[in-house]
Amino acid sequence: MGKVSTRKRGKTWQYYFQLASVNETRKWKTGSGYRTKAEAQAAGTKALAEYNSTGIAFKVSEQSVADYFDYWMEHYVEQELAETTVNTYKKRIRLYIKPYIGSYKLKNVQGETLRNFLAKLHRTGMSRNTLTCIKGMLTSAFGYATVQAKFISVDPSYKLTLPNKRKDSEVGTRKENHIFVEEDMWNAIIERFPEGHPSHLALMLGYYCGLRLGEVSGLTWDCVDFENKTITINKQMQEPSGCGK
Repeated sequence: MGKVSTRKRGKTWQYYFQLASVNETRKWKTGSGYRTKAEAQAAGTKALAEYNSTGIAFKVSEQSVADYFDYWMEHYVEQELAETTVNTYKKRIRLYIKPYIGSYKLKNVQGETLRNFLAKLHRTGMSRNTLTCIKGMLTSAFGYATVQAKFISVDPSYKLTLPNKRKDSEVGTRKENHIFVEEDMWNAIIERFPEGHPSHLALMLGYYCGLRLGEVSGLTWDCVDFENKTITINKQMQEPSGCGK
C-alpha cells in the first residue's frame, strides 16, 4: 500500500493502488481511460494523496460544468431545498451558468474562472440580487463537488467575492426602448388576438388601463367591481428575483 502502479488496458492506461484492508481482504482503487502512462500516473498520484489525507479516494472527474450542475441539482438541490428555490436555480443555470462556463471541464475551473464569470455578468447591468444568487449557487455547487461528491480536490469558489458595486461611469445599466403603440399597430394586435382569445383581455387591460403584465396576471375577481365599473390594482404576480428560501 502507498504506491501507484500503472498498466495498459487495451488502448488506454489505468492506475491502481491498494487501499486499507477490510476484514483482512485487500481493497484496490483503480482509474481507467487515460491516453498515456504519464496521465494515468499523474491521476493516480493525485488520488493516492487525497486518499492518504482523508481516507477516501479522490474521484478524478472528466465531466463538464454543465453536466456537473445537472448532477448537483438532482443529488442535492432537488432533495434538500424548497420548490421555489429549485425553480430559480434551474433558470439561473439555464440562462447564465451553462452558456458562460458550462463547456469547461469541472476539474479545470479555477477561482479566476469564476471571478471573470461574475465580472462579465456584472458588466451586463445584472441586478445585485441576481448576482448574489448566482454567487451563492457557485459557492454551494463547487463546495459540494469538493466535500461531498469529491469530484475535485480544491474548491475554486473559496473566498469568491462579488464585483464592486457598479459605478455609473464604469458599468452601464439596462435600458429598455419604449415603443408608443400607434392606432394602426394596436388594430393589428387586436386583429391577431381578437375577443375570445386567451390574451385579448390582458391586452385590453394593459392598453386602456395602463396595467403592467404582473398587475394583469395578479388580478382576481375580488378586484373587479362590476356595479361601480372599477378595477382595484392591489396585487401583482412576480417571478422571484432572488434565490428563494
